[in-house]
Amino acid sequence: MTSTLSWTIPEWLEAYRNQALSVREALHAVHSQLDSSDPSWIYIASAAELNAQIDALGSSDLPLYGIPFAVKDNIDVA
Repeated sequence: MTSTLSWTIPEWLEAYRNQALSVREALHAVHSQLDSSDPSWIYIASAAELNAQIDALGSSDLPLYGIPFAVKDNIDVA
């Protein structure tokens, strides 16, 4: 699989729309490309945690469903 790390949101949405890949396989592909020795990562979820988070989302109607993105620490995610 090609690297998806530099994909834009429209590219992710297009891949899902065309059923080129599923959310689960896409996010696991991104997960496998992360470098745990990179100091910019405070924590990288395990594959099991990632599966639990995907399962918890439930609805694909969410606007960023399946789109990997980072939340800066000055944004209240709750």
